[in-house]
Amino acid sequence: MSYRIKEVYPLPDYTLLVSFTTGDHRQYDVAPLFDKWDAFKTLSSVEGLFDQVRVDAGGYGVSWNDDIDLSCNELWENGTPVEVITFDDLLRDEIANAEIIAEVKELEKTLAAEKDQHFTGPTADFPEELFKEE
Repeated sequence: MSYRIKEVYPLPDYTLLVSFTTGDHRQYDVAPLFDKWDAFKTLSSVEGLFDQVRVDAGGYGVSWNDDIDLSCNELWENGTPVEVITFDDLLRDEIANAEIIAEVKELEKTLAAEKDQHFTGPTADFPEELFKEE
């Protein structure tokens, strides 16, 4: 099976973050390839070259130039699955958090109103220091 690539991001220490069209993400360590193939050594010796990684047409691999590339199957099979938080995830969480904050504020108002109804001032059971504002 062929897992097509949607996006690729260069990370520190010669690692790639690869997003596939399936919605899955893999992290792939390119550094071990430096000892296997001379072409890959160039990624560590030419400053900035590693950061120029691009998805090939059709998403069937990634490449840096005509001599250095990796297939989508290599990245899928030998990459490590990772969970990635997307902007949509953050936005969804932000909306959920805003709703929770609104509920808490409403609860605080309700509790404050109940406090005013039930505890109008200091008594033997509720001394004055409980009513001091901070």
